[in-house]
Amino acid sequence: MKRSLSMEAQAMVLVLRFFNELIDPRYSNARHRLIDILAIAMMAVLGANDDVEGIVEYGKDNRRWLKTFLELPHGIPSASTFRRVLARLDPAAMQRCFVRWMEELVNSCRDKQIAVDGKTLRRSFEKTWQKMGLHLVSAWCVEENLVLGQVATDQKSNEITAVPKLLKMIDIQGAVLTMDALNCQKNIASQIITDGADYILSVKDNHPTLYQQVKNLMDEAHLEKFKQVQHDIHRQANAEHGRREVRTTYCSEELTQWVGQRQEWAGLRTLVKVRRARQVVGQAQATIEDHYFITSLPGDDAERIGRLIRRHWGVENGLHWSLDMGFDEDHSRVGKDHGAENLAVLRRIALNLLKQDKSCKLGIKNKRLKAARNRDYLLKVMSQQSAVK
Repeated sequence: MKRSLSMEAQAMVLVLRFFNELIDPRYSNARHRLIDILAIAMMAVLGANDDVEGIVEYGKDNRRWLKTFLELPHGIPSASTFRRVLARLDPAAMQRCFVRWMEELVNSCRDKQIAVDGKTLRRSFEKTWQKMGLHLVSAWCVEENLVLGQVATDQKSNEITAVPKLLKMIDIQGAVLTMDALNCQKNIASQIITDGADYILSVKDNHPTLYQQVKNLMDEAHLEKFKQVQHDIHRQANAEHGRREVRTTYCSEELTQWVGQRQEWAGLRTLVKVRRARQVVGQAQATIEDHYFITSLPGDDAERIGRLIRRHWGVENGLHWSLDMGFDEDHSRVGKDHGAENLAVLRRIALNLLKQDKSCKLGIKNKRLKAARNRDYLLKVMSQQSAVK
C-alpha cells in the first residue's frame, strides 16, 4: 500500500507543479477544485477516454481511489463542469504549462531537429454550420519523438501568424527547424536565426520570384552537371512495398549569390534541390519529382540535409497519425470556446508521456488501455520526468 501511495503522491506533485500557474476562470465559490478537475482529466485521457463524458465516467468508476489523494469536496464534477472549465481556461497559460512539462522530458534541443507542422481537428467546430475545425501548429522534436509545444491559429488567419508565437514559447537554440512552403517566410527565417537556430524551408510558388530563381539556378547547374560550381551530392535508394525510390540531394552554397532576394532572407546560405525518382513494379515508366529548399546550413553535407528533409515528414506518423489512431482526435466534438485547444494540450501531454515510457512494447492505443486497467502503470507514466537527456 505504501508503494501505491508514494506513486500517487509523486504523480500529484508533478500535476501541481506544472499546472500551478493556472488561474481558475470560475467564481470564487466554485464547488470543485481546479487541480482536482485537471488531475482527473489528465488520468482519464491517459486511460483511453476521449471526450468529456468519458472523463466523468472515469472519475465515477474510480471515485473511491481518487478520494485517497484528491480532495473532491463535492464528489466527481459533472460533465457541464468539465466542459465549462476546459472552455474558459486561458489556452496561453495551458500552453506554458505544457512547455514546462516537456522541458522536463527534453532538457535541450541543441543539435536536434524540430519539425513544425499544422493539423486540423476536423470535428472540433461548435455549430454544424461552421464546418471549420480548430487548426493547431505543433513543434515536433524528431529525435525524441515528442511534441515540444503547440499554438492554435487565429480563425481569420493561418499558420504564418501562429509559428512566430510557437517559436517564442520553446528554446530552439542550436536546433535545425524544418518547415513546409507555407511557413517559408522572411520573418520566420529571421526569428530562427536570431534565436540561434538553423532552418530548412521548402520553396514553392507561394513565393513565385524566389521559387523561380532557386529552381532556375539549380536546374541549370544540374543540367550542366554542376560544372565549375561548388556543390555536394548525395544519393539514397530504397526498395519497399513494391516500389523503388531514388532520392538525390543537390546542395550549392555558391549559387546563393545569384539569388536576388538573398539579403532579405536572414542566414540564407545554401540552395537545395531534391529529386525523387520512383519506379513501381509493373510500370514501365518512373515518376520524377523535383523539390526545392533554402537553408542556413552549410552546403558541404548533402547527406545530412537530405536526411533532415526526409525526416521532416515523420511528424505525420509520429504526431498526427498517433493522435488520430491512438486518441481519435479527428472525431473529438469538444468545440466551445477554448475547450478543443485545452483538451488537445492534455492529449499531447499524454502522447508524450506514453511515447516516453519504454517499459512495454505496445502502441499508443494499447498503452492507454493498459493505463486504464493498471493504476500502477498509469501513475508510473504520469511520474516520468527528465528521462531524455
